Amino acid sequence: MLDHCTHFDAQTLGNVLIRGGFEPESRCVNVVGKEIFTLVRPLQTIGRADLMVHPEFKMNLMEVAEKYLELCAVLVQYARSLRAENRVFGVMGSSTAAAWLCGELDSAVDFFVDEDRYRVGKTLFDKPILSIAQVPAGACLFIPMSDKTACSIISRSDRNDIKFAYYAENRINEMVQRIVSLEAGSE
Repeated sequence: MLDHCTHFDAQTLGNVLIRGGFEPESRCVNVVGKEIFTLVRPLQTIGRADLMVHPEFKMNLMEVAEKYLELCAVLVQYARSLRAENRVFGVMGSSTAAAWLCGELDSAVDFFVDEDRYRVGKTLFDKPILSIAQVPAGACLFIPMSDKTACSIISRSDRNDIKFAYYAENRINEMVQRIVSLEAGSE
């Protein structure tokens, strides 16, 4: 997911994947710090109709996944255009979304930014992880997160000498929150 709605350990992630119709095949925790990468395969016993998130949501898990993949493709195109337009370009975050986006941009990222003080000063793919205060003036900082999260990050910053960019139509948090609320109410 390009934005954290919740945090998992290996067991809770496995439970969610099984409930969603997937069987974990293998797990890796040493690609990006504090991240769990899991290879899954569809469970054979679950059909498409069984993948409904909740009757009120009107969208099954396959449709949610398809919408999410469409959003990822749009984010990559937007990030590529920003990279081409800006001499100095950074990405907000230093975990899964940032690592994925750096790969999609063929490592054409000058720096990463994180609000976690324990990550600041380290590197990701040999690029520095900075605080917002350390971002060079005039740089473009792309926030590959939901519009709500991006606006929150920008409002906490006192920087008006850098270009903040985010995809305003990224409302993935709203979709996920609706799923979580419906699931919680049905149990």
